[in-house]
Amino acid sequence: MLEIAATLLPVFLVIVAGYVLYRLHFLDEPTASALEHVCYYLLFPALIVRTVASADFSRISVLGLVAGFWMALAAAVALLLLLRPILKRTFAIDDPAFTSLFQGSLRWHGFMALAMITALFGTEAVPIVAVGLASLVPVLNVISVSALLKWGERVETQPPDIIRQLATNPFIIACGLGAFLNATGIGMPEPANAALKLLADAALGVTLLATGAGLRPITATGEHGAILFCSLYRLLLMPLIFFAALTLAGVTGHVRTVAVLCGAVPTAASAYVLARKLGGNAPLMAGMITAQTVAAAVTLPVVIYLLKLAE
Repeated sequence: MLEIAATLLPVFLVIVAGYVLYRLHFLDEPTASALEHVCYYLLFPALIVRTVASADFSRISVLGLVAGFWMALAAAVALLLLLRPILKRTFAIDDPAFTSLFQGSLRWHGFMALAMITALFGTEAVPIVAVGLASLVPVLNVISVSALLKWGERVETQPPDIIRQLATNPFIIACGLGAFLNATGIGMPEPANAALKLLADAALGVTLLATGAGLRPITATGEHGAILFCSLYRLLLMPLIFFAALTLAGVTGHVRTVAVLCGAVPTAASAYVLARKLGGNAPLMAGMITAQTVAAAVTLPVVIYLLKLAE
């Protein structure tokens, strides 16, 4: 496990560097936001397209992965909804705060998953994450928005155009383009391949800096129990749910290890934007993102170690 922790340590050091640069005002809010947008719209889509276009999908069961991901998500959503009355009473939270707990427990940081899995397993593991992104991101967006529309304090007169958001999601577009190039045998022609490689090589470091710059101090008062529960649910229970569901779907070995890590990373940073936009508890959501990112430095090495034992 020390070897795993040592492999992940540089990843978290770069995240810390991003946070320090922000706190020292070397990275201001607009610059950090610009970095995140470059990663979201250019660097990681380049990595996904290039890797998926040349990937050998015959070594993984795409249908098994999709089935496992969807079963895991369905179980996690059902459990949270069943626990909703207990959670609200136990932590004395209202409906908008529950939407933040809901998002924080279910959504996953695609940037961080790609960065960490690439650092641990190389670009060969990217197609597995790409399947996770393509199968989970659309469903999670619909579920999150639906929860906010039902329980959030509405601040907009019209709900967001979910179909348009999904159709223009750069990760989903990149997955689709890479799969098309792969399935048709076109592949990635030069010099496009060389250009995308330059962009893909920059994805890991820039993304981690942007992740660190996006962390904020925990300011939510009286809601530490909810933050703790959400962190435990996201970082420890979700990997167990993913492991069980993927195993039931027939996904095992190294592929299962990589896939489960999609359920072990912290929640998505974009959950804060959605909470602020649709009347969730945005300060609580920011606290959950920060707490999970910090706690993941401890939980991820443990989860990876246990997954390798189970291979």
